[in-house]
Amino acid sequence: KGTIELLTEAFNASSEMIKETSEEELHETVSFFVGPKSKLQILNLLQDHVTHHRGQLIVYLNLKNLEPPKYVGW
Repeated sequence: KGTIELLTEAFNASSEMIKETSEEELHETVSFFVGPKSKLQILNLLQDHVTHHRGQLIVYLNLKNLEPPKYVGW
C-alpha cells in the first residue's frame, strides 16, 4: 500500500472511533506525557499537530515547484 492509502485508512478509522465515543468519554481525564488531559484536549492537540505537518508539506511542495492539493476541509 502507498502512503496516501495508508494515511486515508488511518484517518478514516480514527474518524469512526471518534464518532463512537460518547460526550462523557471525551471529557474523561487521562494520563498524557505532558500531564493529565481530557480526551477532547488530546484530540485537539492531534488536530493541531496534523495541521502543522500539512503546512510543512505545503512548503516542501512549493519549494519543489509542485502545486499542493486543494484544501477540502469545509
